[in-house]
Amino acid sequence: MDLEPIVVALAPIVFLAWFVYTRDRYEREPRRLIVKTFLLGVIFVVPVIVAEVLGSLFLPPSRDPVALFLHFLLVVALVEESSKYLAVRVSVYGSREFNEPMDGLVYGAIAGLGFAAPENLLYVLTRGAALGVIRAVLSVPGHALWGSLIGYYLARQKFTGARRSGLTGLSMAVILHTIFDYGLVEMDPLLGIIIAGGVVVVGWIIFFRFTRTAHEASPFRPEAHAIRRSGAPTKYCMNCGALILAEDRFCRSCFGVRFTRIQ
Repeated sequence: MDLEPIVVALAPIVFLAWFVYTRDRYEREPRRLIVKTFLLGVIFVVPVIVAEVLGSLFLPPSRDPVALFLHFLLVVALVEESSKYLAVRVSVYGSREFNEPMDGLVYGAIAGLGFAAPENLLYVLTRGAALGVIRAVLSVPGHALWGSLIGYYLARQKFTGARRSGLTGLSMAVILHTIFDYGLVEMDPLLGIIIAGGVVVVGWIIFFRFTRTAHEASPFRPEAHAIRRSGAPTKYCMNCGALILAEDRFCRSCFGVRFTRIQ
């Protein structure tokens, strides 16, 4: 059995899972929950395939640009990103281990990689290792980054009480995914790759920005421990969840934002 295609398909999954996991600076997540979230991402591929087949009966891919865009939006992107949303909600959202904003980024990305694993393996085994190399820098990071968006906004929903925040993250992921797919299929091949690459770059920019904000908001950072040891009254910024002193009017990382919630 030739192992090269399998390695090409799974190597970017393993690398990105390690990369995202190690971005959690202050309190890394239990590996059992990482594995659980990943496996749910894999398992949800089955209902996604069923939903996409059924959806294609009502809204099939078409040569009409508008119809094709709607197909990618409603049949592909919405279904696939919803599976990542559900993977995080089912696996860890209610867990006590889901206890800081960074956790949302980690678990969301892991759910995305779980979904990407069987998809990438299928593409590489049926179409060759060359496609696997392209997908390693486009599709696989895309799934991880869109999942991290969903997870981050689910964390905001959990920690700030913003009830629709999770749907905001899902909507952003669906839009980025739709643009990615539409560009690759409908546009000139070179232009399509440029558009898809641009979407992935935007995803990385958002990921690193949210990572920085999540670290600033972490209750496990040394500064937060110092505030707690001081015994001073505290509250949280409603914009990013950062821990601040009760007498502060604004979060330093979100200066000018007036919405806070007393702890």
